[in-house]
Amino acid sequence: MVSVRNMFNRKGISSIVATVVLILITVAAAVLIMGFVVPLVQNILNERTECLGYEDYFLFYEEFEYNCYQIEGGNYIYALSIEADTVPAEKLENINALKIQFLGGGEDVGFEVRNGTTAGNNVGEMRMLNRAVSTLTLPERGGVKTYVYNSSVEFDMIEIYPVLKNDRTCAQTDKMRIKGIYCEPGVALEV
Repeated sequence: MVSVRNMFNRKGISSIVATVVLILITVAAAVLIMGFVVPLVQNILNERTECLGYEDYFLFYEEFEYNCYQIEGGNYIYALSIEADTVPAEKLENINALKIQFLGGGEDVGFEVRNGTTAGNNVGEMRMLNRAVSTLTLPERGGVKTYVYNSSVEFDMIEIYPVLKNDRTCAQTDKMRIKGIYCEPGVALEV
């Protein structure tokens, strides 16, 4: 016959086993959640912080007579003068490209300007202001470069973004409303 004392001891062991199992399940769930959440948070923090310092790196340069467009032969020829701000050398080494985004006219067209990229002279291609230059180059730290884009579309807005070596596009650093800003007479875009 089972004594009352043995019955209570078994129930005590069962509740201890149940408690240990619940603790193990909780710990296992916490480990699984942390295995997912911690890397996710680290990636988000890295994405947010790696673009710090580039907020105003590329800007439209207003001192030249460019940042305008002409209409020739039914095409819109856009000129953009873009300057590169001064940043510490270690930040400068992380810049890989300049993204130029044309918006409006029912289209959204983007280009990445990288040092050494072949320049084009046809409709839909980006080139330097000087046609003799056959490759695109980024503005150097503290310098200005002027780009020309020939399109069949009249765009409303142009935005610029820095692109880092890991191909991450940082937040927009400048934008310009281009629609209706015609180049002054005498501004040659070497069509």
